[in-house]
Formats: sequence, structure tokens, C-alpha cells
Amino acid sequence: MTIFLNLINAIWLIIFLVLNPLIDPESKKKFKKEIYQHISYLASDQLKGRGIGTPELDQAADYIAMYFKKIGVKPVPANNGYFQEFDLIENQGPESILLKINDHSFSLNQDLILLNGSDSDLLGIEIAFVDFGYEKEVQPLDMKGKIILTRMGYSDKENFESYFAHMEEKRESIQKQGAVALIEIYQSERIPWQQAAAFLGRERLSIPDDNPQFIHLFVNDSSMITNLNKDKPTIADLSIEMAESKKIKAKNVVGYIEGTDDRLKDEYVLLGAHYDHVGIGRPIERAPGKPDSIYNGARDNAAGTVAIMIAAKVLVKNPPKRPVLFIAFTAEESGMLGSRYYASHPLIPLEKTIFCFNNDNGGYNDTSVSTVVGTSRIDATSKIEEGVEKAGLQLFSSNALESEFFTRSDNISLSVKGVPSATYSLGFRKMDGEITKYYHQPTDEVESMDMDYVTQWIIGYINAAQNIANMDERPFWNTGDEFESIGRKLYQLD
Repeated sequence: MTIFLNLINAIWLIIFLVLNPLIDPESKKKFKKEIYQHISYLASDQLKGRGIGTPELDQAADYIAMYFKKIGVKPVPANNGYFQEFDLIENQGPESILLKINDHSFSLNQDLILLNGSDSDLLGIEIAFVDFGYEKEVQPLDMKGKIILTRMGYSDKENFESYFAHMEEKRESIQKQGAVALIEIYQSERIPWQQAAAFLGRERLSIPDDNPQFIHLFVNDSSMITNLNKDKPTIADLSIEMAESKKIKAKNVVGYIEGTDDRLKDEYVLLGAHYDHVGIGRPIERAPGKPDSIYNGARDNAAGTVAIMIAAKVLVKNPPKRPVLFIAFTAEESGMLGSRYYASHPLIPLEKTIFCFNNDNGGYNDTSVSTVVGTSRIDATSKIEEGVEKAGLQLFSSNALESEFFTRSDNISLSVKGVPSATYSLGFRKMDGEITKYYHQPTDEVESMDMDYVTQWIIGYINAAQNIANMDERPFWNTGDEFESIGRKLYQLD
């Protein structure tokens, strides 16, 4: 009899969920209005493009935190309120730098880029070459007091974005072996040296935990390997004088809701989106005699931020089995610094964070789809697709998009720690003029957006998030994915 009653109850639950979706048609109208209001504020001229280190970005953070409080999202107990506060360092780069290897001298930006470092004076230091510098390559070696020379990245085929996703791990593993500096021979067919030098040589932000004392350089000289003399040590002189740096205050906005199943109380699903943009930039004439210099960032990423805000509102009233963590990340536009800081200083232990469902956008050119980057890597794709289709859209993804974009948003900060992740985006099949017309431009304002589509797209995100948080088995990386072994170690699955 008990089994029969349980079966009847399960059938009625299925009927209830089909007839009573998370967001009914009448609620969609209300959500459309609310979504428009939120994006309008976050992407308003009043917030001046939400640039890092500005009072306007703080206003955006206050707005999100007050909304979390209003709808019943709780602060994480390990945190003091809704803000995870930390410092960023604005580095002006080196005042001067000298690198001489045997008889060859390198010049800043011409054939030398400083990635990391501080004032240093290293004279007569031996150089050791270790190919790509895998952790398993460097662990058995005596590197104490040496400068380590490697090829860039971890393989000949590694792309520029993927390299930067793994750069810190490589630097840390070599430093642990006692080396005093790391020099990598630059190799990227996609990004010419001069373009890399212009990008990496400008002032940039970093996290203090990045350990600025350890020196890390690029050199543009592939002949160095063949010119190394195996019969006698290769000696280098390296002197660096850094320009003055300053601190910038930053904050992630963090809250959570509890799940309904006590057995799954330690399995958090993270819904994240960055709320910063690029601030005020080069003026562009929107109309004759009317220049606009505010890069409002309605698509990028006010829309993504509002998606997690509305998801929080819905899930507070309809909690899933698992607890859900909501994070509005800062400083994504400066190198995913907010998510990188969180991944290194999690308020919920990463081993209790079973999935990161990131939301980030550049624009859209297809209003029939939601684009998801990462579907080939994870075993939760069917649950995401079900949620998107329930909202009346189709899921779109491709190997080309995953290759180009998986490492270019906040999801990668969690991925490199082993947390399965994917990024949900407004519908696009490729980068084209319809995207670049708005991407990082003053034209990216709420008035240019199709709010019927944006509302539908956000509902798809909420449905998919609910599905993942209710999965019978926790999601994980697909077998053979580059992050599978890290994930297995994080969750102690071996």
C-alpha cells in the first residue's frame, strides 16, 4: 500500500510541475518588466559603465546586495554580509628591466615581456631548460636558486587563452622547487608578439596573492633552446626596477539559499555572473555632434547579472534539492580577477561546490537559441537543454565556440580547480557584425535589446539551473576531459 501511495504521489508531483512551471505566462509579463528595470539601472549612464575601482561599481554591488536581502537570499555564514572584499594591485609595469643571457641582451617589449615580478637584482644565475615545465617534469629536479627556461604553455598546440588559464599553476609548481625566476619562450601563431606585448605591457590589475616577488617573463627568441651549451652552464643577469603600484578595493557579491534535501546539503550549485564592465572609454559619435564615451554594458554583463538575480528570486520561492550559491563577480574584464580570488578563497569549500553555471555575454545574433559553452565537457548537458527548451528556445553549442570561449569567462577560474562548469550566453552562433556592433561599445544599452527574447532566455537559464540542482547524481566532467583528473582529486573520487 505504501509503495502504491508513493507512486500516486510521484505522479501527482509530475502533473503539478508540468501544469505549474516555475514561471507561468502571467508572471513572465511581470518578470519582463522587472528584468528591464534591473538592466536599465545597471547599464544606465548613472553607473558610468561600472568600471573597476569606481564608486559607480560599488553602487552596482550595493544594488545587487540589497536585492538579495529583499528577496530572502542569505549571506554566507563564513562571510561578513553579502560582500567578499579584497584588494587588487594596479601595476604600472617596470620602470626598467635588464635581461642578459650569455652575450645576448633583451629589450623590454621588443623581445621581452614581464608577466610577474618585483624589484630584483639577480646576477650570474644559472639557467636550466626543462621543455614545457610540466609538474611531473620539474618535481624530480634540483631547481634551487636557478632561472628556469621553458617553452610557453604545456604543449605546442595550446592556445593563448588556455595558456593564461593554467599560467599560475605552472609558475607555482616551478617556484615550489626553489627556482628564482621563470622564463618562457613565446609561441602563439594566433597572437603575434607585438600584439601580445601591447596587451601585456600596459598597466594591469592583479591579485596580491599572485606573489609578485616571483619573476615570470616571456622572451621572443626560439633559437635560445638550440643555442644552449650543454657542456657548460648558461648564465643570466636579470635586474628589474618596478614603477609604483597602488591598491584598489574590490568586492564580489555573494549569497545562498538552502536546498530541500538534507542528504544533499553539502552539494552547492554556483550561479555566477560578472557585474563589472569597462567604464568610460574612447568617445564614439552615436549621432552627428553627439559623442558617447560611456560603455554601458547592457548585454555584457548587466543581462547576465540580472539573470542570476531573477534566478535567486524564483529559487527562493521554489527551492531545489541542493543549496544554490549566487555570486556576482567583480573584475572579470580585468582578467577574471573576482572569480579567481573566490576560487582561491572560497566561502563555501570547493569540494562542496559541485557545479558552476556561469552567465556571461557579448551580444546575440540568434533569438531562437541560448548558447552554452562547455556542453561537450560535462554530463549535465541534457538537463540544460531540457531547461532551455522548456522556455521555448533551442540550445546551441559548437566545438569552435568551446575552443575559443571556454577559457575567456569566469567559469575557467572554477574549472582549473576541478569544479565542473559551463557558461550560458545570449544566442549567438559566431562572432559577426551584429555582435561587434555592441560588444564593448557605447551602443550596448538596454534600449537596443529585445526584451521578449531576453526574458525568455533568462527563464531558460533558471529552468536549467533548477534541473541541475535537482539531478539524481551530481554532475561531473566527461571522461577524458582535461579537468577530469583535477575534479577527481578535488572530490576525492579515486
